[in-house]
Amino acid sequence: MTKLILSVRAARIGIAPNATAKARVQALAESGRTIVELTSGEPDFDTPDRIKQAAIAALAAGETKYTAQAGTLNLRNAVSEKLARENGLTYPAALVRRDVVARSPETPLTEAV
Repeated sequence: MTKLILSVRAARIGIAPNATAKARVQALAESGRTIVELTSGEPDFDTPDRIKQAAIAALAAGETKYTAQAGTLNLRNAVSEKLARENGLTYPAALVRRDVVARSPETPLTEAV
């Protein structure tokens, strides 16, 4: 087995503070404490059935590969339409990026390093 050798700079990267906080919150909750968790951005409710069904349909249609960095045109159009309909904002799909919608902040920060 090959041993992983990290650069000095990479070795200095520790566990993300939000991951540490999430582990602490989980430990407190498991000990019986009532906790309002605001660490990871995960909702405290199940994924709605319509979203589950859409994911199943996408998998069945073979949509299992990574998309372009900006996201699929369907996603960008849907976000553009939502912004216009619910927020009165006009942004063409060309200006909507997937990382605004779904990526965690660690990814672009890590890519910048």
